[in-house]
Amino acid sequence: MEGEDLMKLIGGIICFKCKKSFCVCEKIEKYNPKIKNLEEFRRITKYFKVMANANYYHKYSLVVAFQNIGKKIAYMGTAS
Repeated sequence: MEGEDLMKLIGGIICFKCKKSFCVCEKIEKYNPKIKNLEEFRRITKYFKVMANANYYHKYSLVVAFQNIGKKIAYMGTAS
């Protein structure tokens, strides 16, 4: 799966508190990012094997998504 395809499915990252993509909550208190369409992410994790053509935001979204469903995740690589 390509990074852009993942973003279309999961809807990107939103703030847990105000449910907006861009907010000021992170300046006020601890930022708690969530995936907009977490149910869709849960559905595709059964089939998810490799992500290609991903930028830093796609990679960060993948980490946040796995954390949102209670998984521990480690990430390493170039351009991280």
